[in-house]
Amino acid sequence: MKRRSNDLLETFEAADVTPPSDNGDGKSGGASASGTVTASASGSGRKRNKLIKSCGFCRRRKLRCDQRKPMCSTCISRNLTTCQYAEEFNKNIEKKSIYGSYSNSDLIKKIEGLEDKIRYLENEKGINSPTSAVYTSPNFSLSNTSACGGSTETSSPLPDGVINPYADRYYLQNKHSGRSILYGPTSMRTQIASGNCGFIEKYKQLWAKVKVERNKWKQTSQKTMCRELNLLDESSREPDSLIKQICNSLPSYSKISSILDSFFTDEASNEINFILDRKKVRKDFLDYFMPGKDVLPNGERPIAYILSNQKKNYYKAAVILLILCLRFYHESVPPPIEKFMIFLNGVSTAKAFYIERAQMLILLFYHREIYAFGGDGSDLVNLNESLFTTVTTLGLHLDIRNNFKSQQKYMGCLESLENVWFMAILIDYNNSCHIGRPLLIDKFFLDEKQDYCILNDESKTYEGKLKRYLKMARPMLLTLYDREKFPDLKDFSKKIINFVEVELEPLRHYTDENQTAEIQLRESRILSMALGLLLSFYALLHSVLKLRNIESKNNTFQLVLINFSIIVNTTIRCFRIDKELYPEMLEPSYQHLSPHIALSMSLTAGLFSKTLVFFCSLIYFKLTLFENGICLSNDMENGWSDLTRITVPLDKDLSLSTAMSLYTTIFDRLFTADDKELIRVMHKSRQFVMYLAIERTYRTILGNVIEFRKSSEETWLAQIKQELDPQNHHPSSEPRMEHEKQQYSSAPQNADTAVPLPASSLLPATSPILDDNKNHTKSQSEIIQMLADEFWANYNSGWEELVNQSEFSSLFNDYEDK
Repeated sequence: MKRRSNDLLETFEAADVTPPSDNGDGKSGGASASGTVTASASGSGRKRNKLIKSCGFCRRRKLRCDQRKPMCSTCISRNLTTCQYAEEFNKNIEKKSIYGSYSNSDLIKKIEGLEDKIRYLENEKGINSPTSAVYTSPNFSLSNTSACGGSTETSSPLPDGVINPYADRYYLQNKHSGRSILYGPTSMRTQIASGNCGFIEKYKQLWAKVKVERNKWKQTSQKTMCRELNLLDESSREPDSLIKQICNSLPSYSKISSILDSFFTDEASNEINFILDRKKVRKDFLDYFMPGKDVLPNGERPIAYILSNQKKNYYKAAVILLILCLRFYHESVPPPIEKFMIFLNGVSTAKAFYIERAQMLILLFYHREIYAFGGDGSDLVNLNESLFTTVTTLGLHLDIRNNFKSQQKYMGCLESLENVWFMAILIDYNNSCHIGRPLLIDKFFLDEKQDYCILNDESKTYEGKLKRYLKMARPMLLTLYDREKFPDLKDFSKKIINFVEVELEPLRHYTDENQTAEIQLRESRILSMALGLLLSFYALLHSVLKLRNIESKNNTFQLVLINFSIIVNTTIRCFRIDKELYPEMLEPSYQHLSPHIALSMSLTAGLFSKTLVFFCSLIYFKLTLFENGICLSNDMENGWSDLTRITVPLDKDLSLSTAMSLYTTIFDRLFTADDKELIRVMHKSRQFVMYLAIERTYRTILGNVIEFRKSSEETWLAQIKQELDPQNHHPSSEPRMEHEKQQYSSAPQNADTAVPLPASSLLPATSPILDDNKNHTKSQSEIIQMLADEFWANYNSGWEELVNQSEFSSLFNDYEDK
């Protein structure tokens, strides 16, 4: 009896394959990272092993285990040094290896490390392994990184004697103007260059069109990243000195006094005001800012002159001026004050090393992070290097309480000096993560074995948690750039996840919009830093070690969705705080960001760009490189959607469809918060506008890919159904086919709509296809080739039509300031 096509299709099983490598060698991958092929859940009859949650010690002794991490209560009470859980290993192992009489956990960890090295060598030296293969259509090829914007990246095989494959992972951005910037392994730019170059090329094509609309906004708002250099073009024929020019631009004496008071009392300033001694700053203001004798019409007196001491320490005045920049001028800093800061930062004399110079540099860094952060941190490199030189020359890396106890009258309280040193460590860490450079403050300057080490803090305060995070994460970065060590990024990732679970509030307080008020606002910074570093490690494992199994896919998607949720929830929460405290600053007539909205830029600095790039390039990679079967076949059903934990359980799956749906749902909350009022406020900031434009550009690219991918699969499925059972294709079956067609309908043209993916369809190893009136069997690779060719023919023509579209402002009309 002839079988119906539907019955036949239901028997098809597709391998649970690992996404192929993006090395462009023109081959298709067909196995997971461990070299095994796993049957789909619908067709597998294997018995699933029961997950064991108890630790190895309790399991062997048959004791009740409370399963606490990193150590359970039983192990703690017995003063054991380790507490081993089976879930710490990302591979299938026999239970007796962990729970037997003699645990082999240390040996298993060593084996995993050796496998990582072998996997890297195989991929870098071009060995034909399943995980390093990729299919490339004749109509589309992946360029090497040198073709991406004229930049280069290391891609040579691992030389003899080199142990660390990450240390020299870099991206050199070469501009046509001759400007070059080097980005290291944790940088967003290296992440892009090491990923899918096809996606980046599409982005560059579309962004060139979108940039026209963005430039219109920049011209209207007069926002630019070249403000310092533009000062050279301004006329210098001023009759007054620079100090006098600054005085003419200042608010009144009483106004400055009230701003200083608010800086030390407002919650939005708590991130930065602890580096200053409030009494000292007040005294410096009274000593060096001279009010004029004349009275203004409003009864207040202007600033007549700014004094200095005999050694020309103008850094005291600079600290106060930067407080005004943060609380009064915001991004519209008067040119004389800009020139003043540039001059003080650039002086080379040893007579400039005052504590106020370090404080000035920290405040300037913080101001740039809020109002001029470019997304990759390159604009803050010089400030970090100047700060490092200043604090180490001052000797703040030594025993502050012993060395400066007699200097508090001149330098401020000891707590403020310690906080200056602590902020220098934090800024150095952030710079290393953003730009991808080794830490400047290495083990020589920060010895954690010393009792006076600033990071030795066991308090439950925000500062204590942040210090313990830096104490954990800094050695990871030091190892990442050490050529004599092989960084175990998977072990580093586990430690970061454990820190988040133990030290911070439950993750649902950050990801659930209704529970964000349960946490300290500033703790979002710690979580953003931790998850940003974790994402960098995931990206390196993906690009260098080609770790692309189902577990890594699930955890990567989970992480980026958590990151998006934190960014959006933090922004909305800050907006609502300002709406309650400063409603007048949300009015259209107010030209600056409100205090807490500005703070949100610093709390999540760099996380949005890094997360968005990695997420969208991975999805593009998965949709455009045809794997062993229809690559969406195992990723189209609704799956795991719980964002209350960082990792996805081994028995769960976070499908591509669910990831895309959650991504659009989370991000689109920005566009609906309080009837788009938040978007109108964000439109005042250059950084926010650029973020929104980049996100919409990425989503347009993905929407275009999904539309033509679904169309190709729909055409193929209809064809194979007819050819498998041509007699079954008659008018009576049209209602059924129409229903199925609705399941495979094309994605909507509107790019800001959540795009549902098609229902599941599975591809057999071989499939009968009629050709030239002869029955024969086409191989799976031939069917993939046919499907890929059809996809790229439709996609490239549709993409050309999109890029040639003359008007692109419609992509952004949902948040343009009308």
